[in-house]
Amino acid sequence: MDREQGSVPHPRRSWKIRNEIRARRVNEKLETLVESADPDPDRAWLDVVCECSDETCRDRVRVPLPRYSTIHTRRDDFIIRPGHEALDVERIVESEPGFLVVRKKDLPAN
Repeated sequence: MDREQGSVPHPRRSWKIRNEIRARRVNEKLETLVESADPDPDRAWLDVVCECSDETCRDRVRVPLPRYSTIHTRRDDFIIRPGHEALDVERIVESEPGFLVVRKKDLPAN
């Protein structure tokens, strides 16, 4: 069995997931700032950090604030730039103009 694809934790898989969670925490802080500063948060946009597994990635993804909030109601869903998916740790669940929503294979939803 391929440890990268199987259910046994693999150090590289854990490292990728940690990088994605780190990016998401940055974006959650941005979300809070925009929500508190924008007079109409339902029409606001976020330029978030790509939540991919590449720790050197500094790409930004432009997402409507309400859409960002909806996507992140599941803690296992992440927003990434197309082409940044790591199919050994995630699967694509949505494709939108300018970004993908990926779901981690080994994280519980909530």
